[in-house]
Amino acid sequence: MVLQKGDSIGPFLLAGYALESITEAEIHGKTAVFAFFPAAFSGGPEEGCEMQLCGLNSLVAEGGPLHDKSKFITFGVSGDLPFANQAFGNKLHLDFPLLSDPTLAFCERAVGKCHFGEFLKDHKVSRALVGALTTNRGCLIVNPGGEIIYSFSSDGHPGLQPSLSEIRDLVAQV
Repeated sequence: MVLQKGDSIGPFLLAGYALESITEAEIHGKTAVFAFFPAAFSGGPEEGCEMQLCGLNSLVAEGGPLHDKSKFITFGVSGDLPFANQAFGNKLHLDFPLLSDPTLAFCERAVGKCHFGEFLKDHKVSRALVGALTTNRGCLIVNPGGEIIYSFSSDGHPGLQPSLSEIRDLVAQV
């Protein structure tokens, strides 16, 4: 069961680019947006992780509704190691960090795990990655009190995207 609207975000431990610990204390008092993505360097401008993160970045960049750092904090989250996430974030020129959850513990609780290798096998892309797990693509928006006010999970289909317009409309009301 993944986190839903009305649930508490609860405790989490993620790793930043410098291997520093990022916990629930980082988001206290702010509206937090978590964008869960299956894998760094996957997809492109028109699909997948790159499209998801660049779309969200348009809301975080100057003039976007998530730009006010006194009210909002935004993170990307994947099971990739911090080194890959930092390189991917740099490639995309993101205005928010990509955090690592190498055990997928928080990802699983938040949006669920994706049996990525099985997905690729079932869609006749590759059998070489059977057994590979990633996070589901998803998004959580958490209010300053720690309550989830938006929840999306791709539920095992890495091609499904959260609605950027829903996210934009919701944060505009904060």
